[in-house]
Amino acid sequence: MEMLMKTLSSADPDVQKNTLEIIVQYLKDPKATIGQEFSFKPILQLISSEYPAIQNAACDILLVMTERRKNHNLKELFKTSGGVENLMSVLENFDLKDLHFKVLQIIGNLADTHDDFDSLTPSDIRRLITFITKTTDVADLENAWNSVIKLANTKEGRKVLKEYKILEKMMPMLKADNEKLVSTVCTGLIKFIQDYDTIEDIAEMNPIPALISLLKQEMHWSTKESAIYTIREAIKYNDAMLREVANPQIFVKIQQFTQIPINEIPAEVLKGALECLTLLAEMESFRKLLEPTTVLDIIRILEETLEDSVRVAALNFLNQLVHDKLFSSMMTEGPICIVWETITRNSLSVPTVTAAAHFIETSSRNNSTIAVAFIKCGALHWMLQKKDLKKSPTWKSAINVLLSNHLSAKFAYTARLEFTDVIKEQFYCRREGMSVEKQMAEKFPVYEEILQTADESMKPIYLVNIISDNVELKRKSNSGSIKSAGSKTAVMLPAEDRKNSSAKFSVSNSTISKNIKDEFLAKYIHQVKKLLEAEDQMKQTKIGDNNSALSDNDTKVRAKLIAVFVCNQLSGPDPNFPCTSHYINLHIQQLKTELHSNLIPVGMLRAGLALERALLFKVLADQVGLPCALERGQCSQAWVEVCLPVLSPPPSPYLPTTLLKPSHIVDLLHTPGALLQLGSYAANKYSVSPRLSAYDNIDAQNFLKH
Repeated sequence: MEMLMKTLSSADPDVQKNTLEIIVQYLKDPKATIGQEFSFKPILQLISSEYPAIQNAACDILLVMTERRKNHNLKELFKTSGGVENLMSVLENFDLKDLHFKVLQIIGNLADTHDDFDSLTPSDIRRLITFITKTTDVADLENAWNSVIKLANTKEGRKVLKEYKILEKMMPMLKADNEKLVSTVCTGLIKFIQDYDTIEDIAEMNPIPALISLLKQEMHWSTKESAIYTIREAIKYNDAMLREVANPQIFVKIQQFTQIPINEIPAEVLKGALECLTLLAEMESFRKLLEPTTVLDIIRILEETLEDSVRVAALNFLNQLVHDKLFSSMMTEGPICIVWETITRNSLSVPTVTAAAHFIETSSRNNSTIAVAFIKCGALHWMLQKKDLKKSPTWKSAINVLLSNHLSAKFAYTARLEFTDVIKEQFYCRREGMSVEKQMAEKFPVYEEILQTADESMKPIYLVNIISDNVELKRKSNSGSIKSAGSKTAVMLPAEDRKNSSAKFSVSNSTISKNIKDEFLAKYIHQVKKLLEAEDQMKQTKIGDNNSALSDNDTKVRAKLIAVFVCNQLSGPDPNFPCTSHYINLHIQQLKTELHSNLIPVGMLRAGLALERALLFKVLADQVGLPCALERGQCSQAWVEVCLPVLSPPPSPYLPTTLLKPSHIVDLLHTPGALLQLGSYAANKYSVSPRLSAYDNIDAQNFLKH
């Protein structure tokens, strides 16, 4: 290099030209090293040579050198050598017009920095902007604007450009005939939009109409892509421009891209359009303007696209639409299955996994029907099998939401229902527990599907089908007197009802109808609510609100009352005869024979041990607003847990249900209604091996006095 630099001082033009070309070829080698002997000054002097070939060769060296942006020593050397001043002088000399193209590229390389702003001074920028206003050459204008836009990479650069009113010069360029220039200006506009110091100035100039006009059919796709991404950034960072685009006459120009066949539109343009619509769909007023067919267009895109980025954008848009009742109601089992198939049929990228999880979580949380549709499609089963995906927090949240909408599956997989897992309508559980591996072998059926599997020869399954309080029961209310809570009396069905349960439950010949109503369970709920209403009349406590807050004393009273009620209903026909496992097996077999099915409504049970009692307690507690957790152990072991909040004396505020944690097990076997503190010897013994007392039935009136 030292020898070559000396050769440049030769008076022979051919020697100068050949030396410059050798240096260019040497510098193009990525492994080439540059020592201290290298100097910019002789090269800069040759730019003013009278020979065009030498001028161009010198510019080629500067072009290659300035591409090495990470070499700060070279950049500083170029600056101290007066390199920028020489380049600006060339631009201002229109006799050197043939060099303008390369000089502008060199300046663009100097301006292309993301870490600092010291290559060009404010004076240099002013001279560059002046060149833009004077030049008439299209290629030079493109390169000049490209250099200016690169200066906007840094905050200091944007500040200087703003002082020279570059924004006012950019807006007219959006209407230029040169589409390449328009795309360059759009790139620069995005950088200014992302700066909070300039976003308001841009909003006042309102570039939206000009950008929307670039989406016309005759424009090239590259121009449309630049415009759509500029619009996306504008509505992302400024509410005024967001409302502007939400105008029906404007956003329809963006929505049109979702209706184009997938093979006729570039993926980036479609992605940008979907991202714009997603931002707009955050507004409820905008969602009301969309046609219902929008959902069908997005599902078609999901079904046809092969691009992960488009799939993610489509899922994010759907994620916003499901907040609207109209679009949420359109996401029935058919569309949901299509969405799910498109998610799982291809290899999943991390962005797709995240977007899919967010969509499942949001849509299922807003609409339980969508959650059931996902479960029917096998989404829950598939997600639980993917052990790697379960490590992702987003997938964990999605799984939890689906399980919350399918409590039967949650209880089967986790063997537990929390305080927040309220059995509101339909639920089922197998009398005999199954290993998780066996249950994971196939998709876990929903309630409607389990009804179709009724078979007397199969193992029993307990059904919970809750009906409204206002349902008129077919049978007259002769279930015994319901006294006020002041008398502290629990209620039992008459002995004749308890002995002949099947006489009052109509069933079909072979299967249980989907709309069958467990009238006995409805009676139980009605009776327990009446008892608690009478108990709380003086306290003016509202009963039946699942989200109500409870105090320590409320929990004790309600837990004892429900426990006594449950034990009285499931203690068998003869209160003086112990309710043994053998007797319960006979009772279950009799019900299966009478119903011609293995599906047994829990209200029909007249005898039960740990599982049956805990299940009935959980159902009743959920209906009267008593936070209760249900846990299952091995085989048919089960128990319920409640919380006795430790609060300061009244008038301290009630503790919300969502903040409660289990503190006590409710005894449903030995001393019904007794509360066993978790972690104590009694609680551990009860949960490990609960056995029924020899004398199960109790006198409710005497018990409640204690």
